[in-house]
Amino acid sequence: GLDTDGSGGITLHEFAPQAHKALTELHSLLDEKYGNTLKGWCSAMDIDGNRMLKEGEFSDCCSKLGLSIDGKQLFKWLCPQGRDYLTLEDVDPKAAAAMYRGDWTMATSDTRGQ
Repeated sequence: GLDTDGSGGITLHEFAPQAHKALTELHSLLDEKYGNTLKGWCSAMDIDGNRMLKEGEFSDCCSKLGLSIDGKQLFKWLCPQGRDYLTLEDVDPKAAAAMYRGDWTMATSDTRGQ
C-alpha cells in the first residue's frame, strides 16, 4: 500500500516522492538564503505582498533560487484543484502558522489544542 512506513497516514513522501523531494529542496534553498521559509516567501517569492503566487511568478522564483526541478511542475503538484495560485499554506503550512502568530523567526510553535 501507500502507507510504506506503517504510520496509519499517507505522507507526501509516500504519495508523491518527486513532489516531496522538490518541495524539500525549495524549503532548503529558502532556509539557506533567507534564514527560513517564511522570510524567503516574503522576501523572494511574494514580492508584491498579495499572499499568492500564480504559476509564472512561482516558476520564476524557483528558477532564481536555483531549484533543480521545473517550478511549473512543482506548482502543478502543490496547487489545489480549482485554483490558479499558491499560498504560503500550500508551500509550508508551518511557516504560514508562524506568520499568523507574528513569529517571523519561526522560533515558536502553535501548541493550541495539545
